[in-house]
Amino acid sequence: MDESQAQTERLEADITTDITFGGGIVGKVYHGGHFVMEQSEVAPGIWLPTLYTYDVDGRKFLLGFGVHERTDVSHYRHLGPPSQSIEIIRSELNNLTAETPVQ
Repeated sequence: MDESQAQTERLEADITTDITFGGGIVGKVYHGGHFVMEQSEVAPGIWLPTLYTYDVDGRKFLLGFGVHERTDVSHYRHLGPPSQSIEIIRSELNNLTAETPVQ
């Protein structure tokens, strides 16, 4: 916790009991799953996520599933007000499209 800015820096959660949907018929998330979320101050007063980790197993109807992902996020950059940022985004998307080879 960053108490001076009233922000949570790291949040961890463990699933201690099965979570059922539709009485367990529609699906179930099994106990033992684990979640982590971290965030940091990327600019003065602006806190954004920098890490997501999901380790969850379960089933949908009769089919099992597992989600085991780790996502690290960095290099945030401020683009300005919407009118300015939309032009930057369009330009970058056009550059990506131009660099993609046609198959």
